[in-house]
Amino acid sequence: MKSSSQLFSVSLIRADVIETDLIKDTYLIKPDNSPDLTVKIAVTRLGSGSDVGAQRGTPVILMHGMYQNRSAWLPSNVDGLARLLLNAGYDPWLIDCRAHGDSPYNEQYKSNTYESCAQFDLPAVQQFVFEMTNQKALWVGNAEGGIAISASLAGGYLNQSDMSGLVLISTQVSKFPLSHRLPLSRLVSKLKLLFKTYAGDHRFGPEHESVGILKEQIRWSSWISGWRPKKGSTYWKALKKISLPVIAITGAAEKRHSTKHCQKLLQAFGGATYLIELPNFNYLTLLSTQVGADEILLCLQKWLNANHNQ
Repeated sequence: MKSSSQLFSVSLIRADVIETDLIKDTYLIKPDNSPDLTVKIAVTRLGSGSDVGAQRGTPVILMHGMYQNRSAWLPSNVDGLARLLLNAGYDPWLIDCRAHGDSPYNEQYKSNTYESCAQFDLPAVQQFVFEMTNQKALWVGNAEGGIAISASLAGGYLNQSDMSGLVLISTQVSKFPLSHRLPLSRLVSKLKLLFKTYAGDHRFGPEHESVGILKEQIRWSSWISGWRPKKGSTYWKALKKISLPVIAITGAAEKRHSTKHCQKLLQAFGGATYLIELPNFNYLTLLSTQVGADEILLCLQKWLNANHNQ
């Protein structure tokens, strides 16, 4: 198994064999492309015993959401989306965002944001996966993971010519808690973060998020500034230049990540878009239940067959 790169420092930190039909190879990428040179990103490639020496299918790069890590795609209690993709002939790659999962804490942890992930980390992952596979990858983002991918495309950091498409699951960036909208409440929220390094919410996942992520969420929720980088114009306008085919999958039972707001992000893209709303699912059950994962795979296969002739 290749564990080196001509692009940057890469090490194979784990090679696990799960039962007899699942292999997990975890690579640690050190891209040295951001102001914090201690950043390392873990990327796990799923495979099976029959994959050794064989040509694999289309790479699929999966990016988890807030408070999560790669286990969101590979839960222990069900056959998650990553394993379903592998069984269907795809080549799944699972990202652990900075300081999540097998990605170690970096020196400037408090400054971690989705903007930094979009600008530095995701392009490095794209380059590495392309180097390993020599194929265009399909990108899949869940909630904030989808926001990071969208921001990376809007900022021109991800190369859309090396992508076969984008899948956004429960991804929206226009509906926020009212407490983040009102000026006084926003000020109070910011003051509460002054003495924090991180925060967690085990309703959504096992990980903590840096105070930088939390501040970024408050900034994005402003009616004045909205979804944009700290410096530069809004991401919304830049997405019109993205011609990739994009599909959004939502759960009809979800309120915050509602279909209405997921559709708003989807329609900001300049290429062909498609929306699927699955009944009786919310943000959590779409990925954490077997029925939800099965439904997502079915939607993806129909969409890919229609748009990519696969």
